[in-house]
Amino acid sequence: MSNQTIKYIDSIIAREIDDYLISPDEVNYDLIQDKTKKIIVLVGGGSNGADGLVIARYLSNNGYLVMMYCPQLNRSEIQMTLHHQAISVGVIEVKSVEEVIDDCDAVIDCIVGFNMIGNQLKEPWHSIINMIRIKKLTLISIDIPSGYEVNVEHEASVINASCDVIISLIAPKICTKNFTKTHYLTGRFVPNFMLNYNGWDISDWPENQVFKVL
Repeated sequence: MSNQTIKYIDSIIAREIDDYLISPDEVNYDLIQDKTKKIIVLVGGGSNGADGLVIARYLSNNGYLVMMYCPQLNRSEIQMTLHHQAISVGVIEVKSVEEVIDDCDAVIDCIVGFNMIGNQLKEPWHSIINMIRIKKLTLISIDIPSGYEVNVEHEASVINASCDVIISLIAPKICTKNFTKTHYLTGRFVPNFMLNYNGWDISDWPENQVFKVL
C-alpha cells in the first residue's frame, strides 16, 4: 500500500469499525511497543479510552512500567473489564498526572477519539495536555490527537503541533492527512472481510508486520 493510495476515513466509517472491533470477542489492539521505560496512558471515557486500556495492558505485559490516568471511565461493562485487566497485569492507576509526569519517558494520548466536537478539550485534559507540551515530553496520540475534529483536514502547522507521533488504527483519519511527523498505520489485525469491504490493501506489507510507516 503506497502512501499515495492510502484511504483516509471520516468519523462515520471509523465508528462502524470501532463498534465491531470493541466488542468483547474482537478487542485486539495489542499493537504498540514504544521503546521507552516509563509510560503514562491518558484514558478517556469513550472508545479511544478503551484502546488506551488495552495498550496499557500490552505494554505492561511486555516489560514496561506503565501508569494510567483515567478519571472519567464510563463504567460500561467493556471498559470496566479492560480496566480490571490492566490493573491485573501491573498497570498502576494514578490519581494525579502532575505528581508523576516528570518521571515519564512518554505520554500516550487516548483521551478523545472521533467523537470530538469543536477544538477545545474539557478539563482536566486541556490543562494536562498543555503541561505536557510545556515540558516537551514525547506525546503519542492514538488514532486522533485529542482536541482535533476528525473530519477537518487541518493544515500541517496546526496538526503537527498536536503531538510527536500518531498511531492510526486501521486507517488514517482525515484530520491527520497533513501530519508530517512520525505516523504509523496499523491494520494486520483487521478481518479480511472488513479490509475488502473498505477497499484497503495490505498485501504489500511484510509478513507478520503489524504496522506501516506513513
